[in-house]
Amino acid sequence: GFFEVICRDYTELDTLLTKNNEHLFDLNNALSEALNFTECEKINSVYVTAVHEGVCRSTPYALSWLFGCFFVVWIGGLFMLISRAAYKPNRREDKRNNNDSKYFHELENIKSNDDGWVEVAPTRTMSY
Repeated sequence: GFFEVICRDYTELDTLLTKNNEHLFDLNNALSEALNFTECEKINSVYVTAVHEGVCRSTPYALSWLFGCFFVVWIGGLFMLISRAAYKPNRREDKRNNNDSKYFHELENIKSNDDGWVEVAPTRTMSY
């Protein structure tokens, strides 16, 4: 197959091996540069700078913003709890006040009627 054809013609094999040798040489140079870039001193300086920036400067700044935002939300929640009673009164109190006012008006109608007879619409009773 393939190797029989290549092995007969040494010039083509020599060309392929020369190209492969050049590629391997380039790869070796690239790996050497990568090892030089990842020396301990270079990586250690980058690591120390990044950790020092993150821990000593950015973290306290971020925590102050976190606390400030939490405090604003907390004050807003307290304001909502305090002002809810004025904005939306209790339903039970509202129903009791409506019933009381209805009975108060019926009583006033009875007192103001000269005949003493009052036409009262039948009311529904609640069954339990």
